[in-house]
Parts: sequence; structure tokens; C-alpha cells
Amino acid sequence: MNLALLMSRLSTAARFGAGRTVSESLGARPAQPLILYEYESCPYCRRVREAITDLDLEVEIRPCPRDGARFRPGVKERAARATFPFLIDPNHDLEMFDSVPIVEHLYARYGTGRAPAALTSPFFIVSSQIASLLRGVAGTWRRASYVPEQPLELDGFEGDPDARLVRERLCELELPYIRRNGEVVRFVDPSTSTTLEGSPAILAYLSESWSTTPVKRLAA
Repeated sequence: MNLALLMSRLSTAARFGAGRTVSESLGARPAQPLILYEYESCPYCRRVREAITDLDLEVEIRPCPRDGARFRPGVKERAARATFPFLIDPNHDLEMFDSVPIVEHLYARYGTGRAPAALTSPFFIVSSQIASLLRGVAGTWRRASYVPEQPLELDGFEGDPDARLVRERLCELELPYIRRNGEVVRFVDPSTSTTLEGSPAILAYLSESWSTTPVKRLAA
């Protein structure tokens, strides 16, 4: 096991294994895709991602790493500030900042009404910050990449250590992707009809096909 995967497993442990299951009681399904602007290492963004996992929602992720130039400026122009997470729910003509209100909205519309206390309590941020620290700066800063014509696709649970490594790289490269739950970490690039499973193969593909930075600097 490499160091990145080991630390990713510890990050999952810091969140007590959260983000690896789906609620037994789900509400209505959104007719139009939700859109989430976020970055992987943000503790507040993790709160929303765990809610999305629990509610088994398909969401388009638009990564906004620090110093990002692809999506981050657009959020500031659209909402007069660049703080994350930022959710767009076209089904209810709604745009929202702040993780707790977003989570409450998601459970009210797509769950059974009330958000779990484990997600909205102040203690969540403490454990989430620890989880982020265990991964260092992964999923925080931008790395140069080509611009995709359409979103990539990623299946994998929020709490899956293998999926986290892929999400970190997608965030750093500012590559938008459709995120779904999945027992197997599966990646699809519609532009090349490429389908891959497992973080080693996916990370290598992202470095070779989408990064404009030398591969050796993108090692997991």
C-alpha cells in the first residue's frame, strides 16, 4: 500500500467511516442535475458531499481549488463572493452558500425532512478538519490542465479511500465531473470512450491525458 492510500484510509477513519452508505429512506429524486462548486480538502465541502452520498444523489462537481481559474471566478461574479461550497439546484430555482443550509435543503427536498445531527453539529467540522489534515494539501491547489468539452464521470462513495485519491486529482486539475455512488471506483471519459477502475489506472490516465504538467509531478 502506498503512502497516499494509507493516509486516505486514515482520513476515512477520522470521519468514523462516514460517507460509505446510503440512507434507507430517500425522498424525491431531482429532475435536473444538481451542481456543486467545491474543493476536495475543504471541511465544509465534505459535509455537503457526505449528505449527497447519504441521499444517493447524482451531482455535477465543478472543482474550485485555491487559485483556480476555471470555475472559482465565476462563483464570485455570480454571487459576489468566492466561498465554498456553493450549490445550484435548478429544480427549485435555488443558489446557496454555507454547508449547513445546503445540507438542510438537500434533506428537506430529497430525504425525509430532517438532516442528521451528525452532519450539522459543530463537532463535524473538527473531525472533518482532522480528515483534511491527514491528506495534507491534496485536493487544494490548482494544477494546469486541458479544458474538457463535457464533464468526466466518477462512481465511488465519498468515504472510499480509493475514490478520494481520484477526486483530489480531479479537483487539482479543475476537471468537472458527474459524481455518483458506486461500490467500485469507476471512471469514464466520454470524449474518448475510456472506462477505468481503481485509482492507480485512473490517476495515470488523468496525468497522461488531461494534465499539462509533467507526469512525475503528479504522482499519487
